[in-house]
Amino acid sequence: MFEEVFVPLADVGFDSDQAHLGRDCAAYTENEDRVHSVFAQLVSEISELAQSRGLNVKLEVDPFGNSYAVLEGESDDEIIICSHLDSVPNGGRFDGVVGVAAGLEVIKRFVEESKKPNKTIRVV
Repeated sequence: MFEEVFVPLADVGFDSDQAHLGRDCAAYTENEDRVHSVFAQLVSEISELAQSRGLNVKLEVDPFGNSYAVLEGESDDEIIICSHLDSVPNGGRFDGVVGVAAGLEVIKRFVEESKKPNKTIRVV
């Protein structure tokens, strides 16, 4: 279910008592590190299920600290689903994480249905 992916990401840096302030998850802060850790945990959980179904999902982190979830497809051609985990000040609770959660949900659905996509799917 989408909430299983979305809520843990959207909750990092969000204070429901001060909801009008949105998420506090500026780039290069402790909260951004926390949300990347949550992302890594979600990818790990999806990866475990993928392995049990003969699929390959992996977490990659580039030298700049960007996190990627990658579902290996039939070819090396890629479909890239891209958003961001950090937020601008007062950007709203869903700033960035909706796109990331949607991408993870795409990968998760392929895995749950034990389907290998034609192209590799990369969530950035």
